[in-house]
Amino acid sequence: MTECVEVVEVEEVADEEVEETREEGEEASFQITVAAFQFSTSNQDMVSSTRHLEEFKVARYKIFFLLVSADLRLQTSHYRVKASWEMGNRIPPAACDLHHNRSLPHK
Repeated sequence: MTECVEVVEVEEVADEEVEETREEGEEASFQITVAAFQFSTSNQDMVSSTRHLEEFKVARYKIFFLLVSADLRLQTSHYRVKASWEMGNRIPPAACDLHHNRSLPHK
């Protein structure tokens, strides 16, 4: 079952690089480097990371950052995004509303 989770905050991100990795028939995952990254889920306590997040997994679930892309550079100090936990190749329901956050600068 797919559940939605919201990324709480990303602080002081300057010129961060986001890479998308995808293989045919497999789930997409993202790598992101941030100065301070925090999010909460029903499965984990608050998590802080100052290094690369690579295919962060909880049990058989993966976090998907649908908002970011390989060319996106994070320009703001604080912003909120939505992500989802997915199992396998299942598509998240529309109720998750996983779209670009309109408050983000967008080129």
